[in-house]
Amino acid sequence: MLSHILRNLTDDRLAEEALIGLGDLVLLTAIEAEAALFEETRGDYVVGAVRRFARLANDEDWLAVMGKLERGERPAEAFLTFVLHWALKRDSEERNPPQGLQPACSCGEDHHHGQAPR
Repeated sequence: MLSHILRNLTDDRLAEEALIGLGDLVLLTAIEAEAALFEETRGDYVVGAVRRFARLANDEDWLAVMGKLERGERPAEAFLTFVLHWALKRDSEERNPPQGLQPACSCGEDHHHGQAPR
């Protein structure tokens, strides 16, 4: 099931449709604002968020999302919502690091951008 969800979120058009299908206007607005910072479409941001989660999420993040998948009636929506909130939080922390920490981009580059390189 998870591999099917991930496969469908590699195309920016399908990712955009999935985001809109969540029906969460607050999340949609936040994604739109974050995507605009990096001159991306909402679909591009969603695809990047999923890729980053797959690559960078720790065991605790995976455990939390798997719990949501098992308990929810709509696992794809639960997964996407969790991953997008995870990505938004991570991007915010990269732009505004806690006092004393050096900001770094999760893609490994030095431009402090939360998206994986394309």
